[in-house]
Amino acid sequence: MGFRWPAATSARSSPCSSPSSAATARRRGEFAALRIVGATPRQVRAMVRKEAALLSTMALAAGLAVSALPMSLLGLVFLDRPWPQGPLWVIPAIIAVTALIACLATMTPTRRALREPPTRVLAAAL
Repeated sequence: MGFRWPAATSARSSPCSSPSSAATARRRGEFAALRIVGATPRQVRAMVRKEAALLSTMALAAGLAVSALPMSLLGLVFLDRPWPQGPLWVIPAIIAVTALIACLATMTPTRRALREPPTRVLAAAL
């Protein structure tokens, strides 16, 4: 029995969604200020989407880089081969699920924050 990729990688990706969602909800004032200076809601959503894509890409790259050595050592010790066993389709599937979770965790609070008029958000902040 070898070490399974899905269990290790999905455990890494799930704690990322809640802090990302909370951080996006706290940025209501920033979104309101952007709207006051002329940014459309579509532009704000595009900015947040690009930030989520960048952060999830960096997190996935770091996770794959950090897990490469331990997975190789575990494969070498348990299976006498320096690469993990299992289907290769699991890696792109985990990447897609992690990207989807990151997108949903940031876009949902962003849409909610953009529903309020920017003047009301800024007045509440003062």
